[in-house]
Amino acid sequence: MGAQPWRMWAPHVFIFAAAAAHVMLHGEMQRIIRRHSLPRADIEGPSELRARGVTLESTDIALTVHRSIAEVDRGEWDTSVGRDSAGRAFQTWDFLSHLEGSGSAHIAEGWAPRHLVARDQVTGELLGAVACYLKDHSHGEYVFDQAWARAYSSISSPPSPRNYYPKLQVCTPFTPVSGPRLHVAPGPPAQQAAVRRALCRGLKQLSASLGTSSVHVTFASRADAATLRKEGFLLRYGLQYHWRNRGFCTFDDFLMALKQSRRRSVRRERRKVKESGLRILRLRGAQIEGRHLRAFECFYMDTVERHAGTSYLKPGFFAAVTAAMREQILLVVAEDSRSGELVAGALNFVGSDCIYGRYWGCSRQHDSLHFELCYYQVIEEAIALGLPRVEAGAQGEHKIARGYMPTLTYAAVQVADGNFRQELERFLEHERERTFTMLAVHSMRKNPFRGEPADHLRSQGIELRGDRLEVVRY
Repeated sequence: MGAQPWRMWAPHVFIFAAAAAHVMLHGEMQRIIRRHSLPRADIEGPSELRARGVTLESTDIALTVHRSIAEVDRGEWDTSVGRDSAGRAFQTWDFLSHLEGSGSAHIAEGWAPRHLVARDQVTGELLGAVACYLKDHSHGEYVFDQAWARAYSSISSPPSPRNYYPKLQVCTPFTPVSGPRLHVAPGPPAQQAAVRRALCRGLKQLSASLGTSSVHVTFASRADAATLRKEGFLLRYGLQYHWRNRGFCTFDDFLMALKQSRRRSVRRERRKVKESGLRILRLRGAQIEGRHLRAFECFYMDTVERHAGTSYLKPGFFAAVTAAMREQILLVVAEDSRSGELVAGALNFVGSDCIYGRYWGCSRQHDSLHFELCYYQVIEEAIALGLPRVEAGAQGEHKIARGYMPTLTYAAVQVADGNFRQELERFLEHERERTFTMLAVHSMRKNPFRGEPADHLRSQGIELRGDRLEVVRY
């Protein structure tokens, strides 16, 4: 493609450390590295911004910070999140509340909620909101910056904070799903644009007020990434692998769109599961029983402990979130056809335009069972529901061969220290080149579909200009 490969061996020690960590931490068997712990007192801070508000384009916007989602009215919050936005389910009041209430996104785990809310100074109406956390580590984010933390103290200079942690993190905890992060209530376009800018500037104010090194917005929508860039945030690109419905009516239609070798491979994997003596069930709503959830929680906890050593999500989370969001959940389970014993499960969320694959676990291994439950069954459900997309979680180049194509993700970072920002800009340019090269290689050379692979790049808002891939549309 002509794009320069990522220069891992750049001379500056910061680039070297970050590049090495990027490769090490992006593997499928990524282990949780040692936490950079701080005393809990260090992530306590004021409950409100030390400013009376932000005035933009004659619109008075008051910004307040809340230490729990429970401090914000559920209806107001969800109105700002919207009904049909991508990834909406994971930014709703219910989902965030269960993360906090279960002890998963909690100060004891290094996640101190600091949700930013924008209101009309006169009427008190909620105009916008951001789910934000004060953190003393980088776990559970799926956008890796641990190398930045190690380099920060040697690069930053007064009056910037000496330590990288605490930092401000805008995200859905433990959930690498892209979507809006700057939530804005319905209103005139000019007002909505002003609110988005106020939220961006409010994040900077909050960071300064709390004495944090940086603000991180991860898995942002394209539109939010564009707004953040205009407000001085640095953009960071990543890759996930998503399946897209090309008007398929059946799973066989999908298979026929694949190249012959890939079609044979998918059929072979599905045949192995069918011949294993397992029965596969897709459960929705009232079909999901207590026994299914209890078994799934055990599968999930056991699987996480085997591979990562600890679970981010606490016991009781799955039962609580299912009770609140049952109609949005798709639980795919495998049971022994003779004994009826449940042996594996995959929990997904069904949105207005996408199924989001989130959690998986099993009590015993079966050849290709993970592919069947997490990929193929979910594709079948998406086709049946007429949904255009399936997102199957973070990482995983192996998904390409199964019809999940590389898709750009966006993150944004704001740092106050000038020296660190300069080094970060250099690193992010190298990382961008590497990410775009991977996107091109995976789209062109590894494309499992018949047809023109350049169409996939254009669908990402990316075009080849000269010898470089460029984002031409947000």
